[in-house]
Amino acid sequence: MKSQKRSRRIRFTIDGTCSNFVHYSNPLVPLAWSFFLPGFGFFLMGQFVQGWLLFLWEIAVNVRGHFNTAIVYTLTGHPGEATRILEQDGKFVVILYTTTFVFCLWASYVTAVDTNQLTYLAHGENAPIKVFTMNALQYNYLTKRDPWMAALWSLLMPGLGDVYNKRIVSGTTYLIWWIIICYKSNAAGSIYYTAIGDFDRATSILDPEWFSFLASMWVFSAYHAYLHTVETNKVFDKDQANFLRLHYQQGVDDLHCTEKDLVDLRLIATFDHSPYVEMALVGLEQIGIKKNQIYATSLDKRNETLPFIDNIHRSDGRGFLDVAALLTGFLTAVGAIYGFVLKGGPVLWGLIGFSVGSVAGITFQLLKRKKRSKERTTPKTEVVVIVDCNNAQADAVQNIFLHNHAFGISASSPQDID
Repeated sequence: MKSQKRSRRIRFTIDGTCSNFVHYSNPLVPLAWSFFLPGFGFFLMGQFVQGWLLFLWEIAVNVRGHFNTAIVYTLTGHPGEATRILEQDGKFVVILYTTTFVFCLWASYVTAVDTNQLTYLAHGENAPIKVFTMNALQYNYLTKRDPWMAALWSLLMPGLGDVYNKRIVSGTTYLIWWIIICYKSNAAGSIYYTAIGDFDRATSILDPEWFSFLASMWVFSAYHAYLHTVETNKVFDKDQANFLRLHYQQGVDDLHCTEKDLVDLRLIATFDHSPYVEMALVGLEQIGIKKNQIYATSLDKRNETLPFIDNIHRSDGRGFLDVAALLTGFLTAVGAIYGFVLKGGPVLWGLIGFSVGSVAGITFQLLKRKKRSKERTTPKTEVVVIVDCNNAQADAVQNIFLHNHAFGISASSPQDID
């Protein structure tokens, strides 16, 4: 605890409506997302004020200069129309746009490098982690969540993945801007006409200037929600490991030393990192098990093989979806653009691009991991809890372990303990 008081940095903090943290990342990833839409790279680094300011700048300047429309005309074989639009509406805006756009790329890369350094220092200091907050309106807390569920909700409606992660401000802002862009681009109507097979009308009612924002925003919102959940789960594991070390590691040899004659059994249970571990420990104390009868520790997983796919229980932090999300965003945008001249329309071709990008990107990542990993299964155990108790308490202890999703339970005799 003293090391936390001396810490110059923090790793994770929350308030009633949001949370933020520092984490490692490949600096090229936020740079690439800033290329798709300025501001996205800063969102990945937790720099939301800068991110939303640059996002609003992109919307305002791009729409005023009709840059997206010019891009659509250029890529679909009408460079003359693109030149006409830029000469008419964008020639006074292009200088402002170019300078700030390049700055976004540079600054997102530099911020990622700085954040990696801060993360390294914060971990070295064992910097504090704020896990719970409450005010008169609501409460917020650190817990483990499913990253794929966060991504799915964001795909169904951008912003909902952030709400799932208790990031109300960010999620609400995503939702508002998604609705605005859908309305301005007539995307809802185009989706309807695409669904009933009227592809010509689905294309004709779309505004390419606004519709071009949707592909990047849709894919990024899912990727960002997924990434935030994965990183938050790792913070939870680290915080719980610190908690167990501070409160339940008196040393195995010292267990039951003051009441040795009253000990009949040593029960050992294994768990994943989750709130259930702490619920089990509280339950043990409520039935009369003293802290000097409990030993709990988090296992060092440095030699664990790579998990096949990130999930609620474990992730390797090596950016499973980094390449897949970027490829998906790119192909979704390309599909939507060329959909203006292809049979089927931008919505259908955008979905085709999304599907192809997702399958290709995830397949690439899986093959890459398969090459790096010699085994495909990993031990589930992350936490071990040891309890010394008498025969009268044994059934209650085992029931607490089972009720809180222990993987397995083992019992030792008094001779084994000695």
